[in-house]
Amino acid sequence: MNIPPGYQLMTDGSYAKASHVGRLVSVKPVDAVDSEAALHAEILEDCRAHGWPVHHARMDRPATCGVGTPDFAIALPNGRTVWIEAKSKTGKLSREQAAWIASLRRHGHTAEVVRSMSEFMLVTND
Repeated sequence: MNIPPGYQLMTDGSYAKASHVGRLVSVKPVDAVDSEAALHAEILEDCRAHGWPVHHARMDRPATCGVGTPDFAIALPNGRTVWIEAKSKTGKLSREQAAWIASLRRHGHTAEVVRSMSEFMLVTND
């Protein structure tokens, strides 16, 4: 698999823009969550509190939008959309998830793996 220009392969199998390396994805934060479901709930609550339209792939049913699609697509102000894959501190990306994130990034989209609300807030307040 070729690494896209300007991107770096991360330890979790995803790609990150060279400018983002060290900020997200590559390091599991100290406040990484034990429960992915709890992180999903917190992200949804934060999106609702901000009034951001959000598409959420439920965890309790099989995916209908394609294997590997990130858990969240969030419409932020000023026409900005972010794609978020939430993982617990021990969660690993599947090959399909890594491919989706890499493809979104190659097309200029913001797509990140977050393991805590602090990482989520970094992505959405960038």
